[in-house]
Amino acid sequence: MPDYRYILTFPPDTDDLAEKEITAAGGRDITREGHKLLCTGTIETGYRLCLHSHILNRVYVQTGRADAGSRDSLYEGVKAIPWETIIREGATIGIHTRGLNSVFRHTLFTSQLAKDAVVDRVREAKGTRPDVDADSPGLALSLLVEGSAARICIDMSGRPLFKRGYRTGAGEAPLKENVAAAMLLRAKWPDKFPLGILADPMCGSGTLAIEGALLALGMAPGLLREYYGFFGWKDHDPELWSALKQEAAASAGGKHVKVFAWDNDPKMIATARRNIDAAGLTAHITLGKRDFFSPGNPVRLKQDEPGLLVMNPPYGIRLQGGDGKAEDFYRLIGTTLKEQYPGWKAAILASPPELGKALNIPPERTNRLKNGALDCALVHLELFSHTKRTAMEEKRTSLGVEDLDEGQRMLYNRLKKTRKALKAYLSREEVRSYRLYDKDIPEYGVAIDVYEDNWFHVQEYAPPKTVDPHKAQKRLKDVSVVLTVLFDIKASQVFVKTRSRMKGATQYTPKGSAGEKYIMNEGGWRFYVNFTDYLDTGIFLDHRIVRKQIAASAGSMKNPGSFLNLFCYTGTASVYAAKAGFHTTSVDSSATYLSWARDNFRLNAIKTEDHLFIQEGCFEWLTKDREYYDCILLDPPTFSNTKDARRNFDIQHDHIELLDLSIKRLKMGGRLFFSTNFRQFKPDFSALVGISVTETTAETVPEDFRRAIHRSFSLIKT
Repeated sequence: MPDYRYILTFPPDTDDLAEKEITAAGGRDITREGHKLLCTGTIETGYRLCLHSHILNRVYVQTGRADAGSRDSLYEGVKAIPWETIIREGATIGIHTRGLNSVFRHTLFTSQLAKDAVVDRVREAKGTRPDVDADSPGLALSLLVEGSAARICIDMSGRPLFKRGYRTGAGEAPLKENVAAAMLLRAKWPDKFPLGILADPMCGSGTLAIEGALLALGMAPGLLREYYGFFGWKDHDPELWSALKQEAAASAGGKHVKVFAWDNDPKMIATARRNIDAAGLTAHITLGKRDFFSPGNPVRLKQDEPGLLVMNPPYGIRLQGGDGKAEDFYRLIGTTLKEQYPGWKAAILASPPELGKALNIPPERTNRLKNGALDCALVHLELFSHTKRTAMEEKRTSLGVEDLDEGQRMLYNRLKKTRKALKAYLSREEVRSYRLYDKDIPEYGVAIDVYEDNWFHVQEYAPPKTVDPHKAQKRLKDVSVVLTVLFDIKASQVFVKTRSRMKGATQYTPKGSAGEKYIMNEGGWRFYVNFTDYLDTGIFLDHRIVRKQIAASAGSMKNPGSFLNLFCYTGTASVYAAKAGFHTTSVDSSATYLSWARDNFRLNAIKTEDHLFIQEGCFEWLTKDREYYDCILLDPPTFSNTKDARRNFDIQHDHIELLDLSIKRLKMGGRLFFSTNFRQFKPDFSALVGISVTETTAETVPEDFRRAIHRSFSLIKT
């Protein structure tokens, strides 16, 4: 069997994967030349590559070279090849040019010139000329122009090998089949996943699921194609080709594999169904309509072995890369992965590559890939099971303790003790964002809030003037050091701010301009938080019970009605109310906070157009509003004299007037939740008529807030 010189092309950054396939097909003397691999092999090598390759774009057999420095030299070089001994009798031909130079600037012209040379050679040798078929020629030829030289090749693949033949439709900017296969092979599928479980929760047209099933079942993707470009080649061996196809078909299947594919778009589900059927994989892929961000994971791992989750997030999201939307989307993906897929491995395609950082999960490794012209990063993640994560945390708590000084060790021991004491409560209530410490040791006058067991928000109470500022600064640094040791985290996960009484408009002035938002979870809902730009993060952790009570109040009504959120801040309570069925009205004087509230609604798949967001001072708005509400939340600031308000506000002085205006908007039997963080607050409800008042502070302050950070009251209109 004679040897041939093969030229093989593949997607960028997959040369090692391509080389493995070439070796497996019997290729020898493999060398690299630019973005191509060259090898020597028999015709069987070429057949096996066409049948079995998951990565290659094209398989060329070099037939000769030509000088591409002029039209005449190219014509003569192509004509010098003995085409009468290469082209099968009666076969059609087609020729395509790839690559240009200063002489040949148009591929169509260059292909025409080369075609004329081939046809002229055959006519002169045999007296007849082969017919031309530009679409599906019996013998597909390619002219590869590289500078002043050109290679003339038989294109055995005929059409790119990534065009398997099963794709009946696709979404916008679809993932190429061989890039999908590269993603899976980079994730070590299926070798490192003995359970054979693969899931693509944003499957689009189903490419990743199909390629995953082909790999796991050992199915040769080339069997799905009917056309190749070597059928009109005189060296083509139909008997060998038929035998290799039968061998490939006989070796496929019979392996345990469970592939799941979901999407929230019915049109894409229908497209994926057609593609899966065309690939003959209906029995191996479970397809369904599902939103990835819906609670729960429909695939449960029954053994201590990981499943693989692969994802190519929608291209439409990636197009918005510069405005923060894409970053938010990837953060939400990361949060959902940690919550709902513990114990799994994941491979997420990010484009542009820096979006991978927004997942907020330290990657095991990252690979570069290209999907067409798009630069991508394939981010590999290990999503630790809760058991493994706990074991790791317990192991890590002892690391580095010997490096702490006496003061740091005192704080370390206190935080460790408090963390242990809270463990049962946090687990029982499914709380992952909580207060760990609040000025428990006089030397360390800070409050420490933990978010998602991953980010740490440290608020320093302004030290008295009698305290040496250098000592105060050192103790503040101590807090960061201790947190990094206790939780085995990076310093970048600790955010430190000084908390002091703000006066005038300064209380609303941003403290920074990083603009970085993270996603936290509470009560089954998600909220954006910002640790750098404002004094508070976007959610009051001590109000989580009040928010639950608001949502629960909807259950006592036959038809959950209307909810009014005054001084709504970022709308977290409004999200709870909307999810419980209330029509919500959120009022705040800050356009920034209202925009944040809308983002929180969208984050939880709530249509903002079904709810009201009103930018106005609450006093002014209440004097004009004529609607009545079933439930009202009134959580005003202790004081306010923002530039947007028409009057100064002081909670102690003005709470009766504010309550009176709010109660007038309350339906009979309706409930008003009133809360204040003013610790010296002295309520006076004597002027309120027709109202039943109960203080609820004891039941609304969570266990992690060992000091009562707020006072709360329930007012019911009788």
